[in-house]
Amino acid sequence: TVLFDVVGLFFHLPQLGIAAGIACGVGVAGALVTIAAGLMDWMDTDPAEKSVGAVHGIVNTVATLLFLASFLMRWHDQWILNLQSFAVALVGFITVSGGAYLGGGLVYHMGVMINRNAYRSGPSDFKPALAASELAEGQMRRVDVEGQPILLVKSAGKIYAIGAICSHYGAPLNEGKLESGTIQCPWHFSRFALADGSVREGPACAAVPCYEVRIVKEQIEVRFQA
Repeated sequence: TVLFDVVGLFFHLPQLGIAAGIACGVGVAGALVTIAAGLMDWMDTDPAEKSVGAVHGIVNTVATLLFLASFLMRWHDQWILNLQSFAVALVGFITVSGGAYLGGGLVYHMGVMINRNAYRSGPSDFKPALAASELAEGQMRRVDVEGQPILLVKSAGKIYAIGAICSHYGAPLNEGKLESGTIQCPWHFSRFALADGSVREGPACAAVPCYEVRIVKEQIEVRFQA
């Protein structure tokens, strides 16, 4: 919309007024669908992400209202290019850019909807996690080792250690279900391989962290596997 306005006003091409109006209308309609989807995502986030997401949503809603106002102005003026509707759209563009920055932080910094474990690492050396006698066959135990949530599972006599947080929505995998060498997420039924944390079934698209396991003096020790 802004591009059509700039080109049309600068080069005196009034016919681009209709193109700018169509682009603005399509953008507003698409934003309404995006708002609905974003609200559903926001409802399933943790407090830290929820607060950033709330600001993100408010900023983008204001931007959508600005573009809607610009669209109605264009409609009223019969799609003729003018500085008033352009100025409102430009403010909307600047506003939605700020909302996009916050959204990028949610996705690429906090890993929301992409990978809740995006920035987990460690322990870099083997650290004790649990007494071997406390993990029975077929049992799942969540432990915290140096601040990292780790799921210990004993299956067919072998002990596995993977991240305890589902990469998709952050569900506690220790509440999931063991199924043919995988753990199934209790919320949306993604499945992760016990051997390496890889995704065996979506909607998750990112693996969970995997840890090397050894037993020393009857203690299960784990180390982050890069």
